[in-house]
Amino acid sequence: MSDSTDIIQRPAGETFVVIRESYLAITNGDKSAAILLNWGEQWYKYKLKARAQARAQNSTKKAHGEAADQDEGLWIYRSATEIATEDLLGTLSDKTVSQKMKLLEQLGFLKLRNNPHQPYDRKLQYLFCRANVQAAVDAWAATRTKPDLDPAEGEDGGSTEEGAEQPEPGTGQKPEDNASGSHSEKLPDGNGSEDNNHSEKLPDE
Repeated sequence: MSDSTDIIQRPAGETFVVIRESYLAITNGDKSAAILLNWGEQWYKYKLKARAQARAQNSTKKAHGEAADQDEGLWIYRSATEIATEDLLGTLSDKTVSQKMKLLEQLGFLKLRNNPHQPYDRKLQYLFCRANVQAAVDAWAATRTKPDLDPAEGEDGGSTEEGAEQPEPGTGQKPEDNASGSHSEKLPDGNGSEDNNHSEKLPDE
């Protein structure tokens, strides 16, 4: 079901790509890295949800004397090609994905590793470092100039005159002044809708 604030009704599970202001800032203006950082966050949320399901299944199996064989890890298994063509809709090339993943590793926002169980598997695995990303976002937010959260209101709190040219929502800019950036976000296909509320402390591993 679409959010009640959606203007356009879209099909469930639609893929889209996002550049977040905060992620652009903490990756030093690197748009490709910012896109991939958001990609990592969305997969992290999906993996948290999958972990809860895996733990429940493993608990049931143990209770019945069976082996707990469900993966409870948060590592993401995706090739550069899958990320570029499927998750990011071709907005980045395979080569760019590989390069920027290494940059995000250097910044401390992702961990990269080879398959620990299959040494001949060349597909890298990725782990979103939530604590490091949150710390960087918090540091940036502390120095950020606060935007006008409701630019449609006048200084007295009332609405602006009817018919007056209004700024773009959330930007403070008139339409002709606003150069829009493409927003993309891929919510990995999971079981049911994404839930952003987690009662447990969010882990990094």
